[in-house]
Amino acid sequence: MSDPFIIVQDDVVSSFEQAKPLLASWQRLNTKRRSPQEENEFQFMTDELHSSLKSIDTDLDDLQETIAVASDFPEDYGLSPAKLAERQKFVTTKQRAIEDMRRTLNQPPPQITPMRAQGGGRAQSEHLALEVSNHQGQQQMLMEQQDEQFDSMLGT
Repeated sequence: MSDPFIIVQDDVVSSFEQAKPLLASWQRLNTKRRSPQEENEFQFMTDELHSSLKSIDTDLDDLQETIAVASDFPEDYGLSPAKLAERQKFVTTKQRAIEDMRRTLNQPPPQITPMRAQGGGRAQSEHLALEVSNHQGQQQMLMEQQDEQFDSMLGT
């Protein structure tokens, strides 16, 4: 008979491995201005991460309960004090990792501070002007595409 702790532990490890790249993508999207499509993706990732963390947290609570039960009579479960300590360390480490991930998710997105607050600076002004110009160019292209689509619709 396999050890239920190990089965749930493997699930927790697998869930963490899936959550890590999702969190990395979330952080990337959190630090930039997002298009409507990226905003939808960002919201989906946020919801998915919260759901994953809740699921992992539930599994860790279950593991913590099994440790508590087994610590009363470790010999009944064939566990040494060292093995119990190892299991407790796993749960504690993963609980801290969950807390860190939640803190990351709950941080407000970085804000672009006004130029006056930064003390100005020519390089910063040029960067901002380039960013505004790029944004205007993107808006112009989008309007042209929409005009073409409307024209083609009128033709039908």
